[in-house]
Amino acid sequence: NDDDTNDDFKPIINNRYVESSYHFMIFNRWGEMVFESYDANYGWDGTYGADMNLPVQDGVYSWVLSLKMRANEDAIRFTGHVSLLK
Repeated sequence: NDDDTNDDFKPIINNRYVESSYHFMIFNRWGEMVFESYDANYGWDGTYGADMNLPVQDGVYSWVLSLKMRANEDAIRFTGHVSLLK
């Protein structure tokens, strides 16, 4: 609703990862990717389509975050769910 409170969804992470390895994706219930980002500062605003920015339906969406740690270059993958309510 553009009130500057929870207007986008993105992971809050520390700076101990290799920035070029950041990959954040969100999928709908059919497994279709609705959002993708390689920039930790860019989050999902509940829309779909790079050019059209169509609002998606309320519901539960799966997310995946992949990155590498600076200390040992180990690849890590985090997964979870986010509920979208408008």
